[in-house]
Amino acid sequence: MAATAWFIFVELETNPFAVSCEAPLRPVFVPVGDLNADCWVDFDDLAVLCLQWLQEPGSPPADIAPPDGDGVVNFLDFAVLASRWLKYGD
Repeated sequence: MAATAWFIFVELETNPFAVSCEAPLRPVFVPVGDLNADCWVDFDDLAVLCLQWLQEPGSPPADIAPPDGDGVVNFLDFAVLASRWLKYGD
């Protein structure tokens, strides 16, 4: 029986920062707080958030809290990113 690999793909045309996340034998989802879609919540995501701080969300959007967004990148968004710091997948 062959092993199955699951892949999550994000359209590069709609998100130029997106890459695919892959893991053998189980699906891997882009974690909340992973703003550049590289499967890790790290300094690259913090940089995206900092560039949008106290402004309307840009691209990729850093307005991740509340779940539907509130139209501004602020401490709520930072708190979500910080709670997922250095997480891979979900």
